[in-house]
Amino acid sequence: MSSLAITIASLKLANPLMLASGIMDETGASMRRIAEVGAGAIVTKSIGRESRDGYPNPTLVELDYGYINAMGLPGPGIDDFKEEMAEAIKGPSPIIGSLFAATPEDFAFLAERMQKYGAAAVELNLSCPHAKGYGMEIGVDPEMVEAIVREVK
Repeated sequence: MSSLAITIASLKLANPLMLASGIMDETGASMRRIAEVGAGAIVTKSIGRESRDGYPNPTLVELDYGYINAMGLPGPGIDDFKEEMAEAIKGPSPIIGSLFAATPEDFAFLAERMQKYGAAAVELNLSCPHAKGYGMEIGVDPEMVEAIVREVK
């Protein structure tokens, strides 16, 4: 059988299939289970410095042509996510920590903390269109993105 193994930067994956950041990666147990059934890597839900409630329901709406959602980046803060990471890294696949913040310094803080918790890499959430002051609001500013990447490196 052919190998699907790939290397992205220095991250070696058994295959190119990754669980994207979202609702299936909120708990360490769910991330570990998805890794055990064959995901090449797991990307955590996006985590910030502090916990966020996100938007009130409904956050998912059915339309004639499909569904739309707007969650508002809900989730625990980085300190409360430590236990979930401890469980997730027991699985066979690398864990990629997805991060959101408003400043380069906060992104760097979160990246360092996520690495300390065992993340093999980080994803910078610069595209969420729903949460004011985060995601796409800063991702459309090339100078801000450059500053964030420089600080995280």
